[in-house]
Amino acid sequence: MLKYPIWRGHPIKHLTMASCSSGGENGSGQIVSNYRGTGGTRRYRIVDFRRLLRYIPARIIRFERDPYRSAPLVLLCYSNGVLAYILATKHMYPNTLIQSGIYSPIYPGNALPLFNIPIGTFVHNVEPRRGLGGTLIRTGGGKSQILRKSGNFSVLRLPSRRASIYSFIFFCINWNNSNFSSLSNTSSESW
Repeated sequence: MLKYPIWRGHPIKHLTMASCSSGGENGSGQIVSNYRGTGGTRRYRIVDFRRLLRYIPARIIRFERDPYRSAPLVLLCYSNGVLAYILATKHMYPNTLIQSGIYSPIYPGNALPLFNIPIGTFVHNVEPRRGLGGTLIRTGGGKSQILRKSGNFSVLRLPSRRASIYSFIFFCINWNNSNFSSLSNTSSESW
C-alpha cells in the first residue's frame, strides 16, 4: 500500500501520447458494435521499462495513476534534467534518490543485473533479453523471487509458480507492490 497520495492533476505532456477508442467502428468507419461511444479522453503514459540512463541518480517527484495500468507510476527527474515514468514499488518515497546500473545498491526502485541481487529477493519488471526492456511481471502487486543461481543463469519463481531460468546479464528492478490489489476471482471484482 502506498503511503503517499496519488497525483490528481494532469500528466507531463511530452511523456504521454493520445489514445482513443474505436467507438464501435472498424477501420473503414462502419459501425460494427451499436451503442458504443468513444468514452472520456485518456492519455497513455510512456513508461521507461529499459532504464537506459544508467549511473545517473534520479529524484522521485510524485506518484501518478495510469488509466491503462493496474500499477501506479512514479515520475522521476534525473540529475541531468530528464523526466521519466517508471513503475512504483512498495517502499518508494518522494524526494528519495534511485538509480540503475551494475553498482546500484539493493534498494526498492533501483535497477540492477540479477547477479548483483541476493537469493530470496523479490523483483519485478524483468528483462528476459538484452535490449528488450522489462516485459515480465509488470502488473500491480506482481513479484518474482530469485530462487537460486547456477553458472551464468539465475532461476526465478514467476507469479504462476513456475520456475524459469534467465541469464545474469539482464536488468531487473526490486520488488513491486502496488496500491491496487490483484483480484482472486472474477466475482470479487463486482463487490
